[in-house]
Amino acid sequence: MDLGCCEGNHTKHFPIPEKMFVDIEHMSNTLEPFLKADIRYAGKLFRPNSYDLVTALDVIEHLHKEDGCKLPQDMEQIASKRILIFSPQGEYMVGECQEGQLQHHAHWSGWTEEELSDLGFTCLLCPDFHFSLGIGAFWAWKELDGSNITEQIWRLLCL
Repeated sequence: MDLGCCEGNHTKHFPIPEKMFVDIEHMSNTLEPFLKADIRYAGKLFRPNSYDLVTALDVIEHLHKEDGCKLPQDMEQIASKRILIFSPQGEYMVGECQEGQLQHHAHWSGWTEEELSDLGFTCLLCPDFHFSLGIGAFWAWKELDGSNITEQIWRLLCL
C-alpha cells in the first residue's frame, strides 16, 4: 500500500503482487487500484495486517507534526511485514505554501532520521540527495515480522 501516492510513481516498480494507491486527490494518471482518502485516518480505514508493505514516500513532511507522529503508528497497524518512509532531512520549506498551491502540497513539518530511529526504524541518511537544493533526505524502514530486509531495501532503492 502506497499512502500519499500522488501518481504512484514511487512504488509502481516495486516487486509486490498486490498494490493499493491511496491519496487525498486523484490525478488523471494515478495508477490503479486507487482509493481517494485522507491518510491521516489510515488506521481507521484499513484492517490490521492487511498489506505486507505500507509506504509513505515524500509524504510525512506534508502533514502537521501531530499527524505525522501518528502516521507511522497507523502504518505499523496496517502492515503485516514492513513499513517504509522517505522524507527530506530536516525543516525544508516548512510552512511555505505558494500562491495557487493546494494546502496538502505544502510542507507542514520537518523530520530527521534520528526521530524515526527513536521510533524503532532503521534509517539511511542520504546527505546530498537533493544536492541542487542543498538538503539531504532519508529512508526509514521497520521490519514487523522479524525478518532482516536491509538487502531487499537496497535492491528497491537501486531500481
